[in-house]
Formats: sequence, C-alpha cells, structure tokens
Amino acid sequence: MGCLCRCFFCSVDTRAFFIHKQGREQVSLLCAGFCFFDWLRYWAQGRKLGGNYSAVYCGNCGNEQGSEIGAIGLAIESAITKKGFHPIKNLSGHGLDQYITHCYPTIPNYDNGDGEELKEGTIIAIEPFATEGVGMIKEQGIPEIFSMTSFKAMRVGFTRDILKYIEKKFKTLPFSKRSLYEKFSEAQVNYTLKKLNETEMVHEYAPLVERSGGMVTQAEHTLLVTKNGCEVLTKVV
Repeated sequence: MGCLCRCFFCSVDTRAFFIHKQGREQVSLLCAGFCFFDWLRYWAQGRKLGGNYSAVYCGNCGNEQGSEIGAIGLAIESAITKKGFHPIKNLSGHGLDQYITHCYPTIPNYDNGDGEELKEGTIIAIEPFATEGVGMIKEQGIPEIFSMTSFKAMRVGFTRDILKYIEKKFKTLPFSKRSLYEKFSEAQVNYTLKKLNETEMVHEYAPLVERSGGMVTQAEHTLLVTKNGCEVLTKVV
C-alpha cells in the first residue's frame, strides 16, 4: 500500500510504502528533508543522496546468517561516505516483530564494532540516513506521530470511541493525528491524545532535525535473514 504520511524525521509529507499484515509492518521508504531546503536546492543536491540506496544494497549483501552487525554498519557507512555525506549515527535500523516496529537487534548506520552475529529467521529493517550535516539528530517541534503503550478505560464517550478505534486499527503500531481525523473531529482527537498522554498510555514521537541544520534523506528495506543470505521483503514501487 502506498500513502502520504508524516515523516518521523522531518515532520513533513513524504511518500512511504508499507504493508501491514497480522501486525507485522514492512516498509520501503525514501524521504528528503524538504523542511530545511527549498525545492531548487533539493533538486541540485538531494539527488546525490541517492547513495542511500547503494547503502541499502551494500547492507543487504552482508545480511546472512553469521554476519556481524557491525559489518553491516560498515557497509552502509562506506556507501554513504563515498558519496561525500555522513551517516546519522544516532538513528539506526532495527528488528521487527508482531505489532512491534522497533525491537532488537539494532542495525547501525556506521561501524560500531558490534561483533554479534545475525541468526537465521531474524527480520530486520536496514535504514540508512545520509546527511550533509554533522551526522546527529535532535528532537524538535510538536509530535504528530503516536503509539499506544497500554489500554485503559476512558470516561468521556468520544474518547472511548477513539481509543477503541486505535486499538482495533493500530493496536501498538504508530499512527498519526491525521489518520484519526478521518473519523473524528480535530478537537476530539487533540483532547483524547492529551488525556492519553496524561495517563501515560501513549508514546509521542517528536519531529527530528539534524543538529547542524543539514539536509537528510532516508531509505529503508525490510529483510529476512536466511541460512545462505537474505530475502528482501520490500521494494520501491
């Protein structure tokens, strides 16, 4: 399924392609941080960051049973730096599980020296972030993406309806405010999210920006580690 969604990184619209089946999310994503540069500068410089896809596939080559996690990070880092950019070091790829989009193991975008070997059957997302900045991000701005951490009873009628809707459609997977506006008013959604935050039932994802103001792009693939290699479960369409 293809959709326009709110990017975790730059909090602007980006094109994401994902499959959600039985609580398992598979993502192919290419994002450019338009919030930092105007379109002309993106066109002139952003295209060069296509090295992200080289990084994805270099990372894929190392993904087989027995491959060291740090070696995957090295392959990603090398592909990005060869293009003249820097990997984002405090963002990473990750494992995937049912209704859990980020779990063990962590797949770095640089060589962190992790000698742990991948095991057959592990599902991971390789997620290179490339930047012309210093290679670190920080939280900044108002959260637009959320995920539930628990489900408790709500008193107000429409808050119960919204909570039931979230539980049925998303469970513990991330969701955006806009996805709730399809059925509920903006005022109802904002009130409910405020109450969910006060009762510590929801996790907020603040927008992330590059610390030095650099432009950032992201590419992502979901992979299944096999005995003799890996199977790419996603592709750009």
